[in-house]
Order: sequence, then structure tokens, then C-alpha cells
Amino acid sequence: MKYYEEILEEIKKKMDNKEYEAALLQIKEELAMPYLPLDFEKTLNELKRDVQYQISEESSPKQISIDKILNMLKGNEKSQLRAVDLLADYNLRDFIPEIKDYLSKDPCEEASALLIELIAEQEIKDEFIMVRNGLEYTFSGDSVVPINESEGFLSALNYLQEWVENDYPVLFGMCRSLLIHKCYMELPLGYEKEEGYALATSVIDELADILEDDNSIQEIRKNIESLN
Repeated sequence: MKYYEEILEEIKKKMDNKEYEAALLQIKEELAMPYLPLDFEKTLNELKRDVQYQISEESSPKQISIDKILNMLKGNEKSQLRAVDLLADYNLRDFIPEIKDYLSKDPCEEASALLIELIAEQEIKDEFIMVRNGLEYTFSGDSVVPINESEGFLSALNYLQEWVENDYPVLFGMCRSLLIHKCYMELPLGYEKEEGYALATSVIDELADILEDDNSIQEIRKNIESLN
């Protein structure tokens, strides 16, 4: 499908520009989806290995020490993303104080979202306080629901499939990407099933802002209104 081809082109473009951390983030977001065509998933895993190799090459000639990795969490957004990617190979239980300190200081949204996902994957039961835009969120790792299991995400995805997928497959791909990003940025919180409709319409609104006066968006909105 054209959508999957476009996603691969976006990832390869990031790799060509040596934006390896951004490419890896996009790959991980796609691999987190509940359904992927087998060929697409195979290519994503191949690209993931290539990206991880390039990142490891950048760290040559010697392996980055854990102290340096933790210090990278104090750097810019690119540095934080790279640090979180490297931390994926470690048992995060060994660095709970450092992780708590990092999350409490209003970190990069993308990097902190990926770190929370790692905490959830490792089922860490410690309580964390994350500060984002001045607001505090308290959570324990084993209570965080992975995005592809979130009832709110799945509900919103169903609405978008009903409204967009058949008639506008390219726009559906854009909607899906926007939805994934919204859900990642919501971590450690998630969306409930009953929030799915509002979440899906917010994705349509965001897409309308991006495409401005696109006629297809107006048709989609008319279709949504006719279903109500």
C-alpha cells in the first residue's frame, strides 16, 4: 500500500540525513501497532537493525559508559533520545533514582514517552513523578497501558477506519500517524474507550489544520456529521 511505502521513505530520508534517533523513534512507533503487513514489518526490523548499527558506530571507538548515558539525559532533545535508546539494553531497576530525577525535570516529550514505555515493558513497580509543561503526573510502571493495548486508541482507530480508510487511504495513513503521536505524548496517561470518538475527531481537526482547505477533509467531516 502507498501509505506503507511513504512511511519507509520517511524513515530512509531520516537515515540519509543521519537523523538516526528520529528514525528509530518512528520505527518503534510503527512496530508498536497491533497490525502490520508481514513485508512491511520485516523491512522495519531490517531498518531498525541498520539504524541501531549506525548509532553504535557513532559511539565508536569505545562503548559508551552508563555514566555517560545517564549524563546524556541532561542534554538537548537529540541527546535525550539517544540516551533513552541506549537505556533500552539495560535493566532500568538499576537506575531508578536517576530516572526519577530525569522525569521530574520537564524532559523532552518524545524521549520521556519512550522511557515510560520502557518502564512499562519492564513492569517496574516503583512510583514515578513526571513533570510536563509544569504539571505533575504520578504513576507506577506496571500501571501504564501500552499504546497498542489502549482501549481509547483502539476505539479512535476504529472510527478513523470507518470515516477515512476506504475512500482516502493516504489521509488515513496521516490520521494513524497523528493518532499514534497523540497517544505517545499522553503517556503515562492513556485514553479510555469512551474517549475514542473525541480523540478521533481531534485527529481530523489536526489534519484539517495541516491541509488547510483540502476538499477531502470537508467531505470527511460531512460524512461524520451524516453518521451522527
